[in-house]
Amino acid sequence: MLDTNIQAQLKTYFEEIESPIVLEATLDDSTQSAQMLELLNEVAEQSAKITVKTSGSSKNIPSFTVAKVDEIARIAFSGLPMGHEMTSFILAILQSSG
Repeated sequence: MLDTNIQAQLKTYFEEIESPIVLEATLDDSTQSAQMLELLNEVAEQSAKITVKTSGSSKNIPSFTVAKVDEIARIAFSGLPMGHEMTSFILAILQSSG
């Protein structure tokens, strides 16, 4: 999903991550859920400080939250973050980390 240019940019941004982050997804067997999981995994691959869990329990499916490890998530996204939402997603990771 992410081209190599975007991956390189994310690696640079994610060098600023101070605390480990977890992206916790609520998924089902739909194509949209599979796409969301693929995107979350690709984003997480850009930093060892980001992990993906699929144990979410939101009523919105597919959706995911962004939080520091062992903290309650305060940021949630429903559906794939594309366009300006992708920027918000990356900023949420950076802001949540410290």
